Amino acid sequence: MSLFGSVRETSTGRPIPDVSISAQSPMSARATTDERGQWRLLDLMPGEYTILASKEGYGIEFLRKIDVGGAGRQLDVELRPAAELALVVTGPDGRPYEGRLFMSLKPVVEGEGTRVGTSVATDAKGQAVYRQALPGDYDLVFRADGVGTATHRGTKLSLGMEPLRVELR
Repeated sequence: MSLFGSVRETSTGRPIPDVSISAQSPMSARATTDERGQWRLLDLMPGEYTILASKEGYGIEFLRKIDVGGAGRQLDVELRPAAELALVVTGPDGRPYEGRLFMSLKPVVEGEGTRVGTSVATDAKGQAVYRQALPGDYDLVFRADGVGTATHRGTKLSLGMEPLRVELR
């Protein structure tokens, strides 16, 4: 069994090269799009898969319950440009936090973005950038082990937005 297709940008229809494609359950497989945005996963077991398409600078696309059976299936994917979420993080002492920061992004309105759990590394100035969130309104939760947490509800992520200040408590 095989799964194949293309990845294009939603607004322009242009093919997107170097997109990571992964399939999960009943087995795992990975591919990367070529310069024409084409990809192919071969020798898959029959069953339902969750497909993930991702590339920095674009929102992550999850496709669930994709049935693979028979000779093969074409699955074309569109990715939207992502909002760049720049962060400036301080610890409870008010100084820049340098280290691993775990983030949960949950769309305020279901279907208007992708729920994501990820992490970023902040630098000595407490700065980090996450480049895969779709524009929209999100509830954001940040956590640094042994340091603290912060919550931002109803945060609007948009193209060209100002850095978000995160104060861990």
